[in-house]
Amino acid sequence: MQFKKTFAILAVTAAVSAEDVNLWVKSDNSEVNGKGLSSLHEGAGINYFFLGDGTISMTYDATTGLVSESIGSGIVTSFGAVGDHFAASSVTTPYFDVTFEDDGTLQANGSSDVFYACQNTGDPYQYSTSQWEVMYYPAKDAPEGCLPITLINKAEAPSNSSSGAQTSTTETTTLVTVTSCSEGKCTSSPATQSSSATASTTPNSVTTFVGAAANAIEPAGAAAVFLAVFAALL
Repeated sequence: MQFKKTFAILAVTAAVSAEDVNLWVKSDNSEVNGKGLSSLHEGAGINYFFLGDGTISMTYDATTGLVSESIGSGIVTSFGAVGDHFAASSVTTPYFDVTFEDDGTLQANGSSDVFYACQNTGDPYQYSTSQWEVMYYPAKDAPEGCLPITLINKAEAPSNSSSGAQTSTTETTTLVTVTSCSEGKCTSSPATQSSSATASTTPNSVTTFVGAAANAIEPAGAAAVFLAVFAALL
């Protein structure tokens, strides 16, 4: 009876301590910054992590340090590394002892700078030939071409640091021909040029347009041309 009571207390404690986590990537590289973790089947009871536009929801137990995931059929797996370097959710892997810093940064076994986004990793189903895969290199010996990333627990994706607005300049040059008429005769003065530049804020691009609206006729010039034609008919 005492055993059952103790087991019930432990079960309640585990349920209370568990919380949902949503892991996103924070990186200096805009190609992967702000991406979320997707979990793809790579073997029996094993899912590897890849980067996508959304993220899956997992469960964190602060008392055990385990981040776990339900992968269907009643199977619950935990976050760790398969084959030393493949970040995975697995029933067999050595699990990471996970803690979170105040800003949500995930530390695996006491360190946050152990994750990389890599391609062409040789994963079983070859997803990494077209997707970024999350890899674990605690000795910082990641292969060339891998991007260092930090995993962070946030309700939403962190902002992309490279998506800051930039200023673009649009320059418009207009040629104006002035036509004047007197006693049925019309003359045109040499073209005059006016130029104006406006600045606007656009994301991720700087574009300059020069010479737009060249040879345009101002409304006043159009009216003068009409009067000249009318006078010639009189």
